[in-house]
Amino acid sequence: MKEKILICSYCKDEVDECDGCGKKFRASDKIICLCDGSRHFCSKKCLNEYLKEEALPSEVLSADEY
Repeated sequence: MKEKILICSYCKDEVDECDGCGKKFRASDKIICLCDGSRHFCSKKCLNEYLKEEALPSEVLSADEY
């Protein structure tokens, strides 16, 4: 049986599974696409977990003080 190719309706990239938990996507699933299409998530919970692990805390500096 031929496997269906799934694409994101926003970025048109091919999607297979959640980049957070690995859950396989199915046609008509509601997913979250990061704006550049680099990552796709099955839920806000998975997106938040990803951001907790991958986001780099930083602060705003004045260019004059840097």
